[in-house]
Amino acid sequence: MFFQSIITPGLSLNTYILGSYKSKSCVVIDPPRQITACVLAVQNAGLNITHIIETHVHADFISGAIELKHEMEEKPLICCSGMGGKEWNPSYADRIMKDGEIIRLESIRLQALHTPGHSPEHLSWVCYDEARSRDIPCFAFTGDFLFVGGVGRPDLMGKEASKRLVAQLYDSLFKKMNSFPDFMEIFPAHFNGSLCGSFYEGKNSSTLGFERLCNPYLKACNEQEWTRSLIHGFNEHPPHFHSIKKMNLAGPALLETLTTISSEGGLDEMDLDELFIIDTRLPQKFADFHLKGSINIPMHDHFSQWCTWFIPENKDIGIITDDHSRDSQVVNQLRLVGFDEPILLIAFSARLKSHLQGDCFKLLSPAQIVQDKMQMIDVRTLKEWDEGHVANAQHIELNKIETATVQFSLNLPIVTICRSGVRASIATSILKKIGFQNVTCLNGGMQSWSAAGLPIEKNNFLKNY
Repeated sequence: MFFQSIITPGLSLNTYILGSYKSKSCVVIDPPRQITACVLAVQNAGLNITHIIETHVHADFISGAIELKHEMEEKPLICCSGMGGKEWNPSYADRIMKDGEIIRLESIRLQALHTPGHSPEHLSWVCYDEARSRDIPCFAFTGDFLFVGGVGRPDLMGKEASKRLVAQLYDSLFKKMNSFPDFMEIFPAHFNGSLCGSFYEGKNSSTLGFERLCNPYLKACNEQEWTRSLIHGFNEHPPHFHSIKKMNLAGPALLETLTTISSEGGLDEMDLDELFIIDTRLPQKFADFHLKGSINIPMHDHFSQWCTWFIPENKDIGIITDDHSRDSQVVNQLRLVGFDEPILLIAFSARLKSHLQGDCFKLLSPAQIVQDKMQMIDVRTLKEWDEGHVANAQHIELNKIETATVQFSLNLPIVTICRSGVRASIATSILKKIGFQNVTCLNGGMQSWSAAGLPIEKNNFLKNY
């Protein structure tokens, strides 16, 4: 048996390749749109892809099934769930799978298990190695149904659908999984950092028995009590998730058909006002000089995720980098989450800056913060805030910053705070874009505040820890 997982860090995604050396065939489960790593892994193993399996219609990334099938000369069959009704059947599926259906690779048997809850059509895939045992499962690919330390969130389709999906998730966890042994390994589609669940642990795989003991959502309890606990654990999700689902149902365009345009150092004939401009440089460089109206989303682990929060739909995008050597990296991250609109690539240079209308602000060190004369806005998560924050700061999570501006006074300067300075720079750029001028951020965030030995306030229930 050949088994390999491919990690896509920006998406916190696990893609799996399962194959038979004897038949030289394999399946790929939940591939992302950037397929190079999958193709290389299969080629290095000397295998041929016969099936591309999607556990469900994804909301947080664009499926790579069409891309991978095209690269493999249209030979693999794309297998998608048919358990959610026709409206949940992707248009490009070659084979619509039902509960209990089987895909074989010599002695390897993959059997579909309908596990709705995260989505109505969701299929997990249970693997049996019949060369060892026909009846005892080795492991299961659980998609976005069951994670290490958590479960898939049921609230991505609206309030009405959520009620039905919560009940289905409970049934899937405590009835459908009940017959499987503790030693069965589970391999989920996501790990810590994904917004498709919560309370992930740091591992990418586990066993069903360990999850039954330690996963808070697999501990048997009253369904009403379990439901209250589940709903309490989920934060908001990006509005772009709805567009990603639609794209995955319709079938995304091949990457080779999408358009990028390089500025090549000149912008005289281009109307920047028509673009949504993202500056991907580090916060210090953005503070020193940036185009008015641009949003600073530095290239980091969750770049594509933050883009799903802030880039408006159907808007051409301008991307600012230090130089064109980073263009492909940025474009790849945007395409992973379905920003297929034409992209203008702008590499800053001294000559270019001299022709542009720019803006700047000064990052503040901890010693420059005057708490009673500034509005301090902490944009981290609630968990981070609870673990320690600057006294007198307001807590407004980054994804809510644009709609919370009615709380801000125009008479006091605004200082944004996060863990390291990245999210604070995003928040500062958003506030400047919508008209706040006297705004900056704490350089180095709470890390620099702690390093300076300045006081940190914790919420009451954490003060003893």
